[in-house]
Amino acid sequence: VAARAARVGRWCNVARELVDGPSNVITPAELARRAAQIPGVQAEIVDPEAAGLGALVAVGGSSPSPPRLIVVRHRPPSAPATPRLALIGKGITFDTGGYFLKSKADIVVQKADMAGGAAVLAALGAIAELELALAVTAFVPVCENLLTATALRPTDVIRTASGLTVEVANPDAEGR
Repeated sequence: VAARAARVGRWCNVARELVDGPSNVITPAELARRAAQIPGVQAEIVDPEAAGLGALVAVGGSSPSPPRLIVVRHRPPSAPATPRLALIGKGITFDTGGYFLKSKADIVVQKADMAGGAAVLAALGAIAELELALAVTAFVPVCENLLTATALRPTDVIRTASGLTVEVANPDAEGR
């Protein structure tokens, strides 16, 4: 029991370290690199533009670090066909709010906007290390929402992966 708790605690610390890391270090590319290094899982780093994920491309289009979709799978041979679990975690490695720039008090904590993604990646690491007989797939869309000349503007229209078009009313609402 203690060994299991230590493993889970170690992966909780991995998530904490990712969230606490500086945003110039924990970029979309770095988060994808770290996801690919999780032992016991298969990681796929998807180019959202090639995959038709227009909303992710639009939110991350103002960053020098291109957006990515991280897909991590744990599929042990011992896992039953059902149930299968899917985990999704938001991975905005820094969120200025775009043209709806956040206040000074709010912007200094925006490196933590990827805490959901960090938690999901750490959960997959723990699941794999504990060798759970469970099929799990994690999805972490990862990007930076910055304010540059290519940032999403209020009233821009973007096309989502489902083909729907969406008018952006708030460029700081990338998760909604």
